[in-house]
Amino acid sequence: MLKPVAMKKVRMVGLLADLPAALSLWRRLGAIQLEATPFESLGISKGTPLEAYDAISEQLVKIRAIKNALIPVPITPEPLNARPVELAKKIDISEELVQIASERDKMKKRIEPLTSRKNEISRLIELNVDFAMLPKSLAFHIYSIEKSKILQIREKFAKHFRHSQWLEAADPQNKKNLLALVAVPRDETCAKVFEGCEQLKVPKICATARQAVLKMDAEIADINETQRKLNFRLNELSEKYYPQCARLEEALALDAKLARTASKFANSGKCFYAQGWIKADDFARFERTSRKFLNDNIDIRCIPEHLHNNIGCPTVLSNPKPARPFQFLVEFLSIPRPDEIDPSFFLLFTIPIVYALIVGDAGYAVVTLILAYLINKKVQKGGMMDNFTRIWMLGALPTFIFGILFDEYFGYSHAQILGEKLYTPLIHRVGDVQGLLLLTILVGWFNILFGFLLGIINEWKHSKKHAFAKLSWILVQIGGTGLVATFLLGATGMEVGLPSIIIFAIGAAGLLVFEGVMGLVEIPGLASNIMSYVRIAAVGIAGVILAEAINSLLAPDPASLATLEGMVIFILISIAYAIAHAVNAFVAMFESFIHGSRLSVIEFFGKFYKGGGTSFSPLTLRRKYTLEPNVQPNMD
Repeated sequence: MLKPVAMKKVRMVGLLADLPAALSLWRRLGAIQLEATPFESLGISKGTPLEAYDAISEQLVKIRAIKNALIPVPITPEPLNARPVELAKKIDISEELVQIASERDKMKKRIEPLTSRKNEISRLIELNVDFAMLPKSLAFHIYSIEKSKILQIREKFAKHFRHSQWLEAADPQNKKNLLALVAVPRDETCAKVFEGCEQLKVPKICATARQAVLKMDAEIADINETQRKLNFRLNELSEKYYPQCARLEEALALDAKLARTASKFANSGKCFYAQGWIKADDFARFERTSRKFLNDNIDIRCIPEHLHNNIGCPTVLSNPKPARPFQFLVEFLSIPRPDEIDPSFFLLFTIPIVYALIVGDAGYAVVTLILAYLINKKVQKGGMMDNFTRIWMLGALPTFIFGILFDEYFGYSHAQILGEKLYTPLIHRVGDVQGLLLLTILVGWFNILFGFLLGIINEWKHSKKHAFAKLSWILVQIGGTGLVATFLLGATGMEVGLPSIIIFAIGAAGLLVFEGVMGLVEIPGLASNIMSYVRIAAVGIAGVILAEAINSLLAPDPASLATLEGMVIFILISIAYAIAHAVNAFVAMFESFIHGSRLSVIEFFGKFYKGGGTSFSPLTLRRKYTLEPNVQPNMD
């Protein structure tokens, strides 16, 4: 729990003919992370993908293309009754899908301009004119004119063109306008007469607008019928083949990945050589199961640690369920190295305590729990918000306890609510700011000290020099605290001051020896790290003041319930009051999580944690659409 799971590096040597069976077995077991084998050091050849890789890849590309051309439908996981490659070869609808796609594209290209043209001509239906019969000797124009201007423009038109023609009709697109079809001599223009009016195109059709629209409607209906038949056939193919293609795509992708894995190995022409990482507790069962299924045609041995020095070793974290959200947070930031302490379990205490000190209200603790629970029910399990809301819920209990100690219940004291004082609070966060600051500084002081202790444990095995440097920092912290308390604050006498000088001097000398001059330069930064925890008090006080402001401005008055109007006002104010406190609680949740995480990651982690590890990624079989037809082998 405090350190990642112990790992072993193993080497497997077996018959090359058994490699496909070995890979298939190891994938089902999901216990080993395979690595590239250094074939040069063994004096043998680099491995190549399995022989079936090309056939698998070819079918995978085909099945993916078919699946992407089909319409997605619900899929029920089912086992495959034959090899995926053989099943994929039997699906041969590529040509038909290409033809359907081509026809649908043609229909789309036909119907879009046709619909656009129909919309243009539909506006001219009220002009009962056969456009094919219009005299070629005249120029024809169509305008949409406001009814209020029609007389003025008609008179102006008649004045300029004495022998021209004018035909009016309703504009179906704009009821305030009329359409005017005008004819003028070809060598004259009427643009000035109709200035400010919308000009429409004169359609090139050999019929009236109504007849042309009817003809286009018939053509559009034919296209729609063709599209309907194509869509029906595509839906038919999708219902039949999409689930099959999804299952085969998954199975072929897994097989292709497995076949490529063989290229990580080395081989001598008759034997393969593989290596990888496995959990120490799984090794004996993994070896036993592999021998059993491969008829003892394989040799599996651990590589001694001095030969690999854990280089490339992956990390597996294992924490109790309450600490899992914090494990997610650690993995999100940086995965621990396999030889350092996993801080997830410590965050189970540090973040909720900082969170509780900031929120510090028993009423808000209940609201926090309810809000986090409701959000958790709506988010995807295992995701970021799922883990964050679980952290919020874990922070509710210490928040409730600190709320009682601080005597805060939605910004009220218990005496204000009950009318009687039952206990004296530990600290009133607004009234005793000095005490709150001292409390938060103490929290930071012990947090930093604990970080240095973990740093000593982390470094002891790898570098005694760095471990002693961490010890020197502890002496500087303890001695420095005594010096501040004695000579700056005057809180203690020389019985504390003199030992503090000695402890600080020893610690500073240790830093000079083990970290050089830069260690001494960074001593003021230690005080800054501890004082960073003062933000807990600052943010917490802001929340208290806001809660009290809500109570003074929005608290509903029961006396108003005497009248109907007062009841309505009471209900509205009560709703606003509840919403304001809920928003304040949510803001407190968010700020508390951010500041708690920041203090843990920057101040606490900085004293012992390096990170930079890689997650354990074993060869495994993760299926979504397919089921295994046979019972999978287990490591017994």
